[in-house]
Amino acid sequence: MIFMKVLVAFDLEGTLINEEFLVELARAVDKEKEVYAITHQGIEGKIDFLDSLTRRIEILKGMDQSLIEKLSEKYTIAPGVKEIFTSLQGNGFETAIITGGFKIMAEKVCRELNVTHLLCNEFIFKDGKLAGLKPHVRGNKGILIKELIKKVGADYTLALSDGITDLDMLDIADCGMLIKDHAFKGFEMVLNGLSSGLPEKGTRL
Repeated sequence: MIFMKVLVAFDLEGTLINEEFLVELARAVDKEKEVYAITHQGIEGKIDFLDSLTRRIEILKGMDQSLIEKLSEKYTIAPGVKEIFTSLQGNGFETAIITGGFKIMAEKVCRELNVTHLLCNEFIFKDGKLAGLKPHVRGNKGILIKELIKKVGADYTLALSDGITDLDMLDIADCGMLIKDHAFKGFEMVLNGLSSGLPEKGTRL
């Protein structure tokens, strides 16, 4: 049994769920190529996250809110994720999703997985159409996880993401894990070894 307050923070898209929501929205209105091109520029570091996000939303402006709400229900939880959250909650750990994705979908995932904290972006709708965004998570996950650690009074923090753009969050956490293709085996090993304690602070997996 671990007698300390532990916070486990996750990225969302590509980590806990299979879909990239903006790509799914773009596909629905035949603008996938344009959105993907901007996304790729961000991955390559040619533009920053907020610029990438703003440009993609600009392409999607005018989409029906009803269509976006319908598509926000079409996500799939990655294999093993539900079992991981059951284990985390069984150990009394607090959980968080910190994502550049959007509240309209992220809240649904949080309810399904019983996640404690959510930090995300929001769409702005006007007259039933997508009109813009409120950018809360904009390449600042390191700052946000610091604030959350302080807010919850965590003694130890783990963070998991599939993207190198989240390295600032992983570096702040006591144990940061960069995962690929939903390969949670390393994290599952950590969970299985909890009886002997958490990984040493500063661990990177």
